Amino acid sequence: MLEQQSEMDRLYPELVRLAYLVLPGVGSRKLRLALARRIAEESLPRRAVRRPHRAQARARTRALHRAMRPRRRLRIGLSRWVAEAPSPGTAAFPDAPAHLAALAPEVRAAYVLRRVEGRYRYEVQDQLVELGVRDPRDVVQAADLLAAPPGPIPVPPVLRGPRLRSRIPIATALGLTAVLVGAIVMTEHDEGRARQARAAWPVRGQYAAERHVVGAALAAWRGDGPRKVNGTIAAGPPSSAVQVLYAGRLDDADLVLLRDGTRLARYVRAGGKPSLELFPASGDGTAPLVLADGRYLVPPGVTAVQATALSTGTPVWRPIPVRDGVTDPVAADTSTDCWSGPVLRLQEADGPHVYADLAGLTTAAWSPGSAGQTPPSALLCAVPHPPAPALAITVREFWSGKLPDGTAARWICTRYTLAGGVPSSRGVLVKSGGVEPTGSCMTKAGTTASSLWWRSGDKGHWYLLSAAEPGLHPAPSYSKFETTGHVHGLFVGVGPTGKHAPDTKITITTHT
Repeated sequence: MLEQQSEMDRLYPELVRLAYLVLPGVGSRKLRLALARRIAEESLPRRAVRRPHRAQARARTRALHRAMRPRRRLRIGLSRWVAEAPSPGTAAFPDAPAHLAALAPEVRAAYVLRRVEGRYRYEVQDQLVELGVRDPRDVVQAADLLAAPPGPIPVPPVLRGPRLRSRIPIATALGLTAVLVGAIVMTEHDEGRARQARAAWPVRGQYAAERHVVGAALAAWRGDGPRKVNGTIAAGPPSSAVQVLYAGRLDDADLVLLRDGTRLARYVRAGGKPSLELFPASGDGTAPLVLADGRYLVPPGVTAVQATALSTGTPVWRPIPVRDGVTDPVAADTSTDCWSGPVLRLQEADGPHVYADLAGLTTAAWSPGSAGQTPPSALLCAVPHPPAPALAITVREFWSGKLPDGTAARWICTRYTLAGGVPSSRGVLVKSGGVEPTGSCMTKAGTTASSLWWRSGDKGHWYLLSAAEPGLHPAPSYSKFETTGHVHGLFVGVGPTGKHAPDTKITITTHT
């Protein structure tokens, strides 16, 4: 029994590697390893803890904070520790990438978390927020631009001697290995053992400590029961790491929201009938998540939430109360049969971020196009439903002017990023009297352009209308025009007459 290590003892070598790599590149490698050992030792809790997963997260934060900008007092009395360190070049001695020493402390920490430990962007960003780093998204982006290590950097097998032995009683430490509902991580070999995940999203919901509720959700995901799969994702059991994001009762139903890195699972038990849905997870894990219709789980660090619907007038943002990370119901616009929102605006430390609920468990990040981060007016029905749950969306008006009959119109391109980074696009021509879909609005070269067959009224010639983003001219592949020309930046090709438009497939290219 005495040989069994506590969770904190198992964390110790990881903290040593973390501190060793994040420490500034000064002094000998043996001194850095000794410093890393001291930092790891001082970062662990001094007494038994009730919530080991939180204690581990705090220990990692303390170790990173001390290693990023180490104080001189850490070097006092290190001579014996330096003598105990293995010689450089041995398998027990981790070798840090050479370029780490030239990086700023916060970038160094982000690089180690992303490139060495392989953590998700949202985890690293949240960890940097805990460390008080400004502009964490920019820091993570800077780390991602750096080359990855040439090979894996092992966790050093540092043994804790009598002087460094865990200060947590053995009996208590053994109890910490039980499954707790802070977050759940299963072994890669599916041995059924679970422990706490170290992801930064806290668990929300009144059932966070109810093991049987979360256990039922996990059993449903791992079992062979009925499930609904949305998007281009695998329908199999969860992978090695599963995090509990929410477990509670919402709108007269028991609800559990889980994530395994690439997928989200929503378990709902209403009226005694359980169901499970799988969706692709957001790429960086910073988007609000859909708990139920009109109810959203927002990321930590959000200070305010507003919502609007796409309408014919200027969008009006209304505040949405948030309780324990869950929004009050956000009413949908039922005045139209087409999608009109809701669109959410979250206030975070680095400014506002906009997301759209486009069907799925992850809201889509609304990126600035020419429309900016605020949805443009008169977009009612202009943003079509994506072909699958979308992770990101960019709405851009790329042409406005008059059609051949003098009607004012606007051409809008909506680009989606679907699961797995698959791009998709939909164009619409907005004019008085309605919205006309125009198919894809993205060329093979990645530029924005679209076309459609159009005519004014029920008789006369069909016109092929084509438009492209500012600075480019569209070139449709169709050539059987009577005449062609450009009107207000719009390519107009006069085609045949007849009851139906030509069914020839048209490809659009662009040129300057």
